[in-house]
Amino acid sequence: MRGVWIPSTDCKVLTSKQRIAEAMDFLADTGFNTVFPVVWNRGFTAYPSQIMREQFGVEIDSRYQYRDPLAELIIEANRVGLKVIPWFEYGFVCSYNLKGGHLLAKKPAWAARDRTVNLLKKNNFEWMNSLDPEVQDFLLGLMLEAAHARVVEVLLKIIQSMAFKETIALRFHGKVATTQKLPTVIVNSAGENRH
Repeated sequence: MRGVWIPSTDCKVLTSKQRIAEAMDFLADTGFNTVFPVVWNRGFTAYPSQIMREQFGVEIDSRYQYRDPLAELIIEANRVGLKVIPWFEYGFVCSYNLKGGHLLAKKPAWAARDRTVNLLKKNNFEWMNSLDPEVQDFLLGLMLEAAHARVVEVLLKIIQSMAFKETIALRFHGKVATTQKLPTVIVNSAGENRH
């Protein structure tokens, strides 16, 4: 694996579809085969999250309003043959020097506490209680949401591949003439891109 981490802080890759496409082209051209985009940072997601909307009233990081950077990145990465593994950078961290931020403002019982019962803080990062089953379910739910986006994308590629193979077989046997646009990505039986 030759992977690269794509942060959402001090990095402009996720700020537009064009920058995502340019970055994926560059990474593929320079020999990388996997990207790890940060999708959980500062208490917000880089994809539309039903869980975040229902529990905190915020569907996505405001920097990405009306977009889905994870879906855009998956499309562009697959176009050039890169694998995508969403990275939950913050994990159980709820905020950076914001007294728990919007997560603990809404769910104060989720706070991790130190020996003096203060909010657990390390290097100005403030933490949710990783031993609380509700907090665990919340974070696992976010991960499953991100994985679901990936599974749907893979299923669409398989369907696209099957339609492509059927069209080729029909053309080869001279049974159909079609002007149907062929898919731009060909997927082999193992689900891998072939160019």
